[in-house]
Amino acid sequence: HLDDIADSRPARVHLVPGRPTVGDVVIKVVFDKPARDVDGDQVSYRYRWSVDGREVNLLSSASSFPAGLARKGEKVSVKVTSHDGEDSGASSVAEVTVVNTPPGQPRLELVPARPVTGDRLLVRLLAAAEDVDGDSLVYRTTWRVDGKRPSGKGVSAFSVAPAATARGQKWAVTVVASAGQAEGRP
Repeated sequence: HLDDIADSRPARVHLVPGRPTVGDVVIKVVFDKPARDVDGDQVSYRYRWSVDGREVNLLSSASSFPAGLARKGEKVSVKVTSHDGEDSGASSVAEVTVVNTPPGQPRLELVPARPVTGDRLLVRLLAAAEDVDGDSLVYRTTWRVDGKRPSGKGVSAFSVAPAATARGQKWAVTVVASAGQAEGRP
């Protein structure tokens, strides 16, 4: 019976989500194949988490990694070691890299709310989009008039000059926040 767990095969594990973002609630260990003790003892597991090689102080029973302890681009690893109550067995390692989180949506207002011929159309930013990664944001705007992109002068990123509009037209604008690596939803 000596070291029977040590002679057993380690568990096969992976982490989910496989491409976590800073905004994910947790990163969890998923067992593809549990460890097996050759003499049939019940097997439990101990977990050692690290971020970019630095051990994170979590309970050895923690099979999930809490949000907010890793940043974009950092590698989260877990070493899973089986234990049969007497001896420790072989270990498995799984890792994922935290990826960029797309920015949120900005809160906007189109001014004036009920334009008339001769009004300048403006997009007013009421609340900036949030980026949990802390990336700098830029905004991309797309204007449409009667469902098509307008041609000609007088249309800029956040305004349409009165001379570019005509009675009966239907104008719409889409604004998307971009962090360079990812865009938010319009």
